[in-house]
Amino acid sequence: MPYKQVETVGEENDVGEGRDGIELLLRKTAKRLRALERQINDARKNPDEEAIHDLRIAIRRLAAACVCAEKFEPKSSRRTRNRLNRLMKPLGRLRDAHVQMELFEQAGAEHLPGTADLLERYRRRRRRREKDVRRALRSFRTVKPGRKLVARLKEMTRGANPPGLSRENAVTEIINLWGEAESWRDRATDPCDAEGLHRMRLALKKTRYTAEIFSRFAGLPGVLLKEMNAVQTCMGEIHDCDALLDRLGNPEFLGELAIRAFIRNRRAERHRDFAKALVILEKRMRLLSVRDGAQAGMTGTRTI
Repeated sequence: MPYKQVETVGEENDVGEGRDGIELLLRKTAKRLRALERQINDARKNPDEEAIHDLRIAIRRLAAACVCAEKFEPKSSRRTRNRLNRLMKPLGRLRDAHVQMELFEQAGAEHLPGTADLLERYRRRRRRREKDVRRALRSFRTVKPGRKLVARLKEMTRGANPPGLSRENAVTEIINLWGEAESWRDRATDPCDAEGLHRMRLALKKTRYTAEIFSRFAGLPGVLLKEMNAVQTCMGEIHDCDALLDRLGNPEFLGELAIRAFIRNRRAERHRDFAKALVILEKRMRLLSVRDGAQAGMTGTRTI
């Protein structure tokens, strides 16, 4: 379940220039805000693995819309992101606990000698994380700054001179974000550099969620989001292995040695998959920048 593929956005046909770009941003922001509020209600009723997974996706998608809207409405955009970040922290810790227990299960930890205390320790940690999430969800009443952001964007679209947001602006922003992610490439492709891979993973998330907003409006290739998701999924699984290896520390029993060996092998496999998927994505992004004459935008000024 924690390795579930993230679905791509299939929304209305987003075309047009200028005012239409702002209207598109308004529609996507409003839709993502409604989706977040639904996911919060679902998670309050039953904060299981799937509900937490879906809520984290909803938070990231709304946060990506806030990044795009920040040029036009910085105050409420930043306040919304800050509110989302406060909720994301306990959700992330619970998600890590879920992943760690799943890795133990895949490693056959219950049948290995000397692992009973280890597994019980991680089960207790997962229960603590669940309590933290329930507490955070109870105190999270509403996304008031997000509603204000939607209202401000609506006012802009109805004004006499709405700010322009062209297809070229959207493509250049996506290429700029990709440039930030690709700047970590040399470190991320080094199997020994976990920090470099983590940094590239975070930057690629921003790129993909922004590309989801403007995919049709910017005329992006249909497979681009799938290729981004393939790279991101591999990087996420590698990061999960790194996080658990760090927590395990020095093994004391034969069973713990077997678990570490399993996780190391899993990490090596996923790193090979990541390298292959990254080559495919890089070719796609080069074609995109050549097609739109935006090669200079790889390190250019942000436009959104």
